[in-house]
Amino acid sequence: MEKVSISAGKMRGLKTPADEAGRFRMMAIDQRGSLKRMLAKVLSKEPDEIKYEDLAEFKKVVIKTLSPYSSATLTDPIYGYPNAIKYFPRGVGLLLCNEETGGEKAGKSGKEIKSSLISGWSV
Repeated sequence: MEKVSISAGKMRGLKTPADEAGRFRMMAIDQRGSLKRMLAKVLSKEPDEIKYEDLAEFKKVVIKTLSPYSSATLTDPIYGYPNAIKYFPRGVGLLLCNEETGGEKAGKSGKEIKSSLISGWSV
């Protein structure tokens, strides 16, 4: 196998979301549509009754409580990032999704999902 070398900057970037042993122990709380449906079920409400504040508060509590146990946390720039960024512990990597929730059916079978980017966000 050929040895691959990468720049110091790329190596540092790869180490940021890893723990001291180099393992990725990431938490994902980037769900939006599915989380809204789950909260609605638990709260005996309809999904459209779940407000922005409900999702934002839920994500804030999850991030504040569980991020200290992860090497990085994946959240979204709509509910999670603006409401919980101040609760990220030092040394925990931040990953942001940049696709809209859901997507349109695609592919010959219609079982694939074509996603779109959140307006104003990019890699």
